[in-house]
Amino acid sequence: MSENLKYMRGKYTFEEKVSREGEIFLSGKLEIFDKSVYYLNIFKQSKYTVDDSVFDKAKILNNKNVIVSYKDISKYSIRDVVDIQQTDEISPKVDIESYKDVLRAHVASIQNPSYSAFAKAFMKRIDVKTNFFKAPYSEIGGFAIEGGLLQHTVDKMEIIDSLSGFMLNYINVDIDFLKLIALISEAGRVNVYEMQDGVAVKTFEGNFIDEKSMSYKMVSECLASADFKLSEDEKFILLHSCIHDDSLRNSTDTSKSKESMILTSVKYFSELINNLLLLKFNNLNKSDFMDLFGKSVYVKTL
Repeated sequence: MSENLKYMRGKYTFEEKVSREGEIFLSGKLEIFDKSVYYLNIFKQSKYTVDDSVFDKAKILNNKNVIVSYKDISKYSIRDVVDIQQTDEISPKVDIESYKDVLRAHVASIQNPSYSAFAKAFMKRIDVKTNFFKAPYSEIGGFAIEGGLLQHTVDKMEIIDSLSGFMLNYINVDIDFLKLIALISEAGRVNVYEMQDGVAVKTFEGNFIDEKSMSYKMVSECLASADFKLSEDEKFILLHSCIHDDSLRNSTDTSKSKESMILTSVKYFSELINNLLLLKFNNLNKSDFMDLFGKSVYVKTL
């Protein structure tokens, strides 16, 4: 385990208890943005205490949003807490201009001419140009903030880049194609969620259509707008990535066998991405990640 400090944000609740040795401690829970719960015990004075002042800080933070600084973690137990502070936000604000620049760089890095042309055409849609960079990802969670969709999309592309070497050893998948899917597959959220007075809410349309159906509609319209020289199989995968359809997974159609594998890989890869976003969000290192999620998450991608 790294001795560097790590940080976790969430809503903190606790009960004051007394241990068998007579030590007073706060038996606490930290609920983070994806509703996962972590446990932490903060002692007043004992051999387990890193800093006696932490107890006094924590005692006045029941039912508050906090940032916990700690040295170690095991499964869902946070250990060696060195500080706890109240925060106004579960998730930090998004630096929209910086993320826009990174997104543009990722789109520009797509070398396949057909994928590149489609990505650029998609980004020129009026609803995408108007709403994509400021839209929240959802109504709840750590990305229910202005720029949440942008950050989530960029984070996925960054992780695709960082894991590309690992993936190519095991999965016959085109990295450019994965980036295109990362860009378009959840973009329907631009028309489903919006910010009102600093709060993420559903749009008028969002009350009648879900984000998967909206993403499918937007991709379908873009595909029909021009000839991007995409194969029928590629079009099929792009559309079905929006609704996370399992229909290809057990396909016996030989013309779809490779695409079936890619789509399945993308689905499982998205689960890995979500866990890695959690890792990034909470500043965990690789050892922590393996302790929390185990090797099974990697097996799914093979």
